[in-house]
Amino acid sequence: MRAGYIPLGFNGIHPVVDVPNTECPFYMSEADYEDTRRDSPWMFEDLRLLRSMANLDSDGAIFKNLKRDGEENAYCYSCVPPMSVQPGVFCGFVDLPEDGGFLGPVVFWFEWREEDPDRPGFPMGWEKDFGELIWPLQ
Repeated sequence: MRAGYIPLGFNGIHPVVDVPNTECPFYMSEADYEDTRRDSPWMFEDLRLLRSMANLDSDGAIFKNLKRDGEENAYCYSCVPPMSVQPGVFCGFVDLPEDGGFLGPVVFWFEWREEDPDRPGFPMGWEKDFGELIWPLQ
């Protein structure tokens, strides 16, 4: 593992492996982790939800392409975490570093979004915000 990144302590669905539901560890940069802990304690509490996001424990989706400059190859995982008191879907945004040294995705942001009433587990506006739907398998 490359210096400056920490494993988050769980495995989840890899976004690009050809074998459905292949699991891998998830990571976060130490700087992002510390910034969240120090500057955003309400978000730091949501780190525990990343396990549900990565495993899509309930209805959920994985999208490729965040339709933003530099994030065409990033992924959005969305889900409704079990027993969540927060309304909406929890979204985590991950990258797959090209420089090697990783076995899994690196989380670079996460947030809550309003849920699409026609697609449980999908964020409102998913059609315009994200590219290809890669999970659930169609």
